[in-house]
Amino acid sequence: MLIYCHILRSRRKLSRKNNILKFLIICICLLTSASIKSQQSSLHSLYMIDRYQLNPAYAGFDRSLSVNFNYRTQWTGLNRNPATFYGNAHLPIYLLDGAAGIQFQTDRTGVLNYTLLSASFNRVFVVPGATLSAGLRLGFQQVTADGRLIITPEGVYNQNEFNHNDPVLSENLNSTFQPYWTAGFYMKAKDLQAGLAVSNWAPQTFNISEAQIENKRQLSLYTSYQIAFNELYFVPSMLVRTNLEQWQTDISGLVKSGNVFGGLSLRGFNDKSLESLVVLGGIKLNANYTLWYSYDVGLNDLRLASQGSHELHINYNLNKLIGIGLPPEIIHNPRNF
Repeated sequence: MLIYCHILRSRRKLSRKNNILKFLIICICLLTSASIKSQQSSLHSLYMIDRYQLNPAYAGFDRSLSVNFNYRTQWTGLNRNPATFYGNAHLPIYLLDGAAGIQFQTDRTGVLNYTLLSASFNRVFVVPGATLSAGLRLGFQQVTADGRLIITPEGVYNQNEFNHNDPVLSENLNSTFQPYWTAGFYMKAKDLQAGLAVSNWAPQTFNISEAQIENKRQLSLYTSYQIAFNELYFVPSMLVRTNLEQWQTDISGLVKSGNVFGGLSLRGFNDKSLESLVVLGGIKLNANYTLWYSYDVGLNDLRLASQGSHELHINYNLNKLIGIGLPPEIIHNPRNF
């Protein structure tokens, strides 16, 4: 009897320890599983074609009204793969020594959808040997999370019941609005161009249902240099993106010959960031329209499940100076009415 009671007490102590251990494990899982990091800003392989999309301070550097449309589908073959469409327009405003632009963008990543609308203005300064610009883009973004597209291992999904069995994940369509801003600086010399853009320097945190999402800050540094060989032009360029925690680089080389363009780009610089090799090309259709296309060949493990990434870009340039000034004042000649 004494032996039985001793064994019973030992089992109760062991049971208490197991319950405490299970409780601690559950708490740790709840605290850690709520933090998920993923790609927030859209990637574009044709970044060197439309620098206004990266940096509001570039507006007006195309010297006329410039309109861009871009569609990108990333990692095709994956369910709910990232897909982005944007359109923008910008033009110089010589009377104000600056330029202005507008941009609209939709970005789908998994169950999240971002819709962005913004406008920008930049002031242009001419100094010996270079043109400088500083600009600001302001707007708002709508973030939508569609809980109806989420499938969990413990969920119940049939004609009579739709339940994630998760206290955080929503089972409905939820959305919120958030302000958005980007500040930029751009410099253009004879053959050298460089720009720096900063978005959301103070990270914003917002809630969608019970889930909390944080928009991380992003810095983008762009530079390019044009080298001429008779009638050929070689333009190496580099783009560095970072949130001061993770770094991503794009190194590209573009060759121009008449109305035809082509080149290669490498995204990544080490075993953690190496993502794809990009083949790109374009043609100037006429004085106003230019068409570009790129294909990303995957270099990381995603290449086993996806079929690469495609991007199509169309640029329209008015190729006409507009708004360069008011007409001169009319002086009436009393001898010739």
